[in-house]
Amino acid sequence: MDLAIVNKKPNRRLLVVEDELGLQELLKDFLLSKAYEVLVAADLNTALRLIQSQNFDLIISDVFLGSERRGGIQILEAARSLSTPVILLSGNADVDILKQSVNLGCNYFIEKPFSMTEISSAIENVFNTDSDFQTKIQVFVEEFSLSPREAEVLELLAKGLNNREIAGIVKSAERTVKAHISMIFRKSKTSSRTEVLSLLFT
Repeated sequence: MDLAIVNKKPNRRLLVVEDELGLQELLKDFLLSKAYEVLVAADLNTALRLIQSQNFDLIISDVFLGSERRGGIQILEAARSLSTPVILLSGNADVDILKQSVNLGCNYFIEKPFSMTEISSAIENVFNTDSDFQTKIQVFVEEFSLSPREAEVLELLAKGLNNREIAGIVKSAERTVKAHISMIFRKSKTSSRTEVLSLLFT
């Protein structure tokens, strides 16, 4: 089935775009258990049609959709025109796709395989910070006197990218990215990404 809709009590409305039907079903069931209204699409064309005809509070989409396996970019382009936040499932996406996704305003990346806890945390972060994400970044940067490159790394870290992905986007060695993250930890008196994100989004 390419399209399914299941309603729970009125709540935020989510679109899940995933062509791996087993994973699609897992995501749908989990989100329904959290009382979201969920629509699912198994292909790019169905997803684009839904985005153009209906309103969503959030889109969760695989990056690799369509014949060219770059459908996540088209999802982002369609969502951007409507100011709809997007979480991308980015299993082994190349640097060019990640950079383009960041430039198009992807709110959060989750690398496959992932846990439902990661999905839940990402959704919470997006809904809690979508309207003032840049403001929160700027406040954090100023409060802890981060350098411009540390600020850039912080923003990508806050979007869920791992060290390798960040290194590709900022065109730096992975060990340099690790050094920047260590400095962010030191300046903010934190010791993990989780602590940084908690401080950033609180």
